[in-house]
Amino acid sequence: MRFPISRAILLLAAALLVPACGKTKKNQPPLVLAVRPDPLASSGIGMMPNILVQFDQNMDETSVEDTTNWSFSISGAVSGLSITVEYLPALMQARIIPTQLLQTSKTYGVVIGGGIKSASGVATGNALLFTFDTQTTTTTTSILGFGTPTVGTNTNSGEITLNWTSAQESGVNVTAFYDVYVSTTAGGENLMLAPKASPTTDTGTTLTGLTPTTQYFIKVQPRDGAGAVFTSLVEITATSGP
Repeated sequence: MRFPISRAILLLAAALLVPACGKTKKNQPPLVLAVRPDPLASSGIGMMPNILVQFDQNMDETSVEDTTNWSFSISGAVSGLSITVEYLPALMQARIIPTQLLQTSKTYGVVIGGGIKSASGVATGNALLFTFDTQTTTTTTSILGFGTPTVGTNTNSGEITLNWTSAQESGVNVTAFYDVYVSTTAGGENLMLAPKASPTTDTGTTLTGLTPTTQYFIKVQPRDGAGAVFTSLVEITATSGP
């Protein structure tokens, strides 16, 4: 898909300037409140970034996850690239996941289609576009692989111990940051916000400062030194120590 960059910036700016109502009405079309990569920091993006769209209200999962309502492409390309789309109802977010690594030194565009609907059936109506530029060089060698973390024995109050094995690229252990996202709501781990912890140890970590005897929902997302992230996230649950 060919897209003019100036048009992309204007469309997204218009969407973000519309204030969100404290209480949405059923007949209001959904608004886009934020996207990632952030348009203000959209250069030097890694080969597999978190691509997220924040809506202002509950959305219709079927229309959000319908990939025909989206387009993801390199600027100047005639056809789009293969993606999957995940709707995160607890966050009112869509997560766009490319099925292969991106290319260096390219401008990518994400089109949010006008057919995407709110939970009450109202469509966005107008397609919106945002863009980002990938880094010029990279050390990323393949899509990251990572096993599901496990929960260790919690012996201290307000703590949760997590264990995992090293993330890999091209079948080889890779030095990575392990961004740990935590929520007290199922599906509430917000990748748009700073993680609870980002250790580099490839064996696990201990989360501290949590409310004692409380159930938490956790996603661990490895991120290599060039900013490429692991996308096949699995939510695990754990109860903090008493």
